[in-house]
Amino acid sequence: MNLSELVVPIIILAIWLVGIAALVLLLDVLFPRLVRRASSTTRKMPVRSALVGLVNLVFFAIVSVAALSLAEEAGGDGVGALLRLFALFVLLILNAFLAMGLTAVARWLGERILPDASAPRQVITGIGVLELASLAPLIGWVIVPLVALLTGYGAVIIALVWRRE
Repeated sequence: MNLSELVVPIIILAIWLVGIAALVLLLDVLFPRLVRRASSTTRKMPVRSALVGLVNLVFFAIVSVAALSLAEEAGGDGVGALLRLFALFVLLILNAFLAMGLTAVARWLGERILPDASAPRQVITGIGVLELASLAPLIGWVIVPLVALLTGYGAVIIALVWRRE
């Protein structure tokens, strides 16, 4: 592999990381109350958040796989198309909640690292730390993103269901 073949993946990775940071910042600006409550939930009960996230992720993954399987059995008629649309909708909502959870974890990390900074700076710092930690071989590739996503996703679910602050 020569240098020119290595430059393209590095550029793609850099664009991808900047895009994730921009998405996290956008979600923090658009949904500040939910992100703040989910970040608080992450701080108060991280293990419970991770367990809730794991259970919900498994449940909705099974629902979407079952809907896709039933759609395959139904064929290309109206019922199959509706089941595919339902599975797509479930996966879309699941991805939105995962992104919101990542935003909550990034904000929590940013609050811990820069407690006196503004909220956008805290979020950017938090997602930057998460992205850098995710670049570490093996542990960073699997464990860091998985723990961050599950904890944040569970915290968002808890923040939506549990209204007390």
